[in-house]
Amino acid sequence: MRRPSTTATRQFRHAVAVLKKKGLLTGIDARSAIPSIKVKGKRLDTLVRKFDDVLSGKMTAVKVTPARLKEFRAAGYETANNRVLIPHSATEKVQLKRGDITIKSVGSGIERVQLPVPYHRLEQWLRDIRSNSKLINRMKRDSEYFGFRFFGFNSSELFRDIDMAIEMVSKYESITEAIRTRSRVKQAQIYKNLEIVRVSSRSPWVFPSERRKKMSKEYNRRRAKRYREKLSHMPEQIQEKVYAAERARKRDYIARLKKNKKKYSEYLKAARKRAKISHKVRGLKRKKTRIAKKKRSAKKKRS
Repeated sequence: MRRPSTTATRQFRHAVAVLKKKGLLTGIDARSAIPSIKVKGKRLDTLVRKFDDVLSGKMTAVKVTPARLKEFRAAGYETANNRVLIPHSATEKVQLKRGDITIKSVGSGIERVQLPVPYHRLEQWLRDIRSNSKLINRMKRDSEYFGFRFFGFNSSELFRDIDMAIEMVSKYESITEAIRTRSRVKQAQIYKNLEIVRVSSRSPWVFPSERRKKMSKEYNRRRAKRYREKLSHMPEQIQEKVYAAERARKRDYIARLKKNKKKYSEYLKAARKRAKISHKVRGLKRKKTRIAKKKRSAKKKRS
């Protein structure tokens, strides 16, 4: 007569079954598994303990192509049985999206981008991201943007390509200081706390202190004005990339509108109304300027 298994044995076999389902264990029957069984020269209980974070939900195993597996292994990620082990929080979900690993925050739609770029030094890592910019830019759709989180805080800007994001990151004082002093400890800390993220145009992306602000049209205008001022101080190459991306986005938007005659006519009507108001405002400004000039000239004549 077969003796009933203990609670510990049942839990152990359940863990083996879960790891088999996730592809981390093969060639073993979970129903008869015992801790002392050897799998590829290692005890089964040792392997189960090794993948404890996968069982607890702190890590997810993602199967990728051999080429991508090699890239992630070189970048320092833990791998096992043709899978990459990705650590994440309880509020994040790991998926394979268009051949790339994504870590999506449930509710916000913000995705952490897993860059398969090996890290040795911070300066080298930033340089290698630039050299692989074409590959990294293909990791997002045209309607998506790159952003970054530094020590848990969101940047207030979004970028159409990774070059512009890295250009902005490289200007951070703590990063330039760590590179200048060649401090390996500071550079490693920055690397650990710097995340490149992918954000859709519909996702909220502001500093935590700004989250409670009402996102009014006036607030958005002020925010856009601040961004344009900051952009004017950037290198011409970066400015041209931003303007080219804006022109391309506008062309795509008009092309989509033209497919719907009703929406396109409404768009033209609203555009004419905006132009009329803008022309009226400019006319008033010119009138005020002329009056001010006349007053100044009259004042000079009297004096």
